[in-house]
Amino acid sequence: ILTAVAIPSFSDFGKSQSLFQAFKTLKSNLRVAQSRSLAGSENKAWGIHLSSVPSSSYSIFNCTPVTSLTQYSEYTFANARCGSGTSYKTIDLGSNVRVSALNPSGPSGLDLVFDAQNGSTVANGSQPTADVVVTLDYTSGGSTPQTLRITQGGGIID
Repeated sequence: ILTAVAIPSFSDFGKSQSLFQAFKTLKSNLRVAQSRSLAGSENKAWGIHLSSVPSSSYSIFNCTPVTSLTQYSEYTFANARCGSGTSYKTIDLGSNVRVSALNPSGPSGLDLVFDAQNGSTVANGSQPTADVVVTLDYTSGGSTPQTLRITQGGGIID
């Protein structure tokens, strides 16, 4: 009887831990991208590309910095200056974990880049008018979704 009661609880705990680990990895990768942008690493601005939802992976990429803060449209993954050839690394979220919501989201998902001059957020080639929100969940439920907010100024908040 105790085993029958414990197995579902352990299963939910495993789902929770998988989701939590994927969430912490995403948060850490956002901080790394922001740090690399601000440090001028390889003279690039760094960001993360999240495909349209639902998605089970994301890519870290870099861009040649723009010469003026008004040229935000160049900070997108699909742009010639930030094409797929500049993808640094693709991260798999793990078994049954997915990005379930993005705001804002464009036709190809979300390109979130940290400005190389001040660390502020650029989303899909423009300055966002509100916080960028990314939500991860477990595909079969059984776990509370994890939501990450990235402020216009570059703050990363869970």
